[in-house]
Amino acid sequence: HHTDHMEETQEVVNNNETTEPELEKRDATLDKYYSDGKISMVGLDITEIPSYLGEKFGHITTQLTISFCQLTHVSNLESFTCLVSLVLDNNEIDSNNNIFPSIPTLETLWINNNNIEYLDRFLASIGGKFPKLNYLSLLKNPCCPNYFVGKASKDYQKYRAEVIKEIPTLKFLDSSPVTPEEMNDAKKLKQTVHRPTADQYAKQGEGYSVSEEQGLQNQKLQNENRSKKIYFGKTDCIPDGPKSQGNRFIVDKNL
Repeated sequence: HHTDHMEETQEVVNNNETTEPELEKRDATLDKYYSDGKISMVGLDITEIPSYLGEKFGHITTQLTISFCQLTHVSNLESFTCLVSLVLDNNEIDSNNNIFPSIPTLETLWINNNNIEYLDRFLASIGGKFPKLNYLSLLKNPCCPNYFVGKASKDYQKYRAEVIKEIPTLKFLDSSPVTPEEMNDAKKLKQTVHRPTADQYAKQGEGYSVSEEQGLQNQKLQNENRSKKIYFGKTDCIPDGPKSQGNRFIVDKNL
């Protein structure tokens, strides 16, 4: 029955030319995902958020979860005007041409285990959009050094400083609280570093180049990370593996 339900939903998602009976069927399918201000879609083969989700439920949805799907874009989020929590874990979202809309109410953004490679571009894409953002998690993206191997590592501390500098409202980053020391360091860093806008990144092209050897090494690490799905909760095990390649897009002299 679960498979039938997914096929029914996929048929509805992909059908752009809808007749009146099909519209009614579509609405009935959507009703299954909405409950008491929350939408949760898991395991669907969709590359973007269906626009009609926002059209019907955007003004009353406070929690939106779309996980283990095939999302590559964050388009059609603009209709969700009162979101407090947005969870987009385990998708295919990258840092190219993905600009988030302004959501003044948003407090939590989880976008773990995606394809976000360039931290600068991602931060530019959300800059000023979420003035109440308190909780952000980017674990298991190429831009995030391997938290599980050692969150005290130099690479991970650089990454945290860069994120906190751009989002001073954060209380937690990747499940770790933001400390007063980190806040002070971020303020000092902000005085010396000026970030390009999202539009400037779009014009800039493909970012920084790396050597062929480094590129192959980074790709191997990314493939290893993408081969595992991420779960959250208490554990006695600390995953082992190669050390992170680090934030190759954050220049040492800026830190």
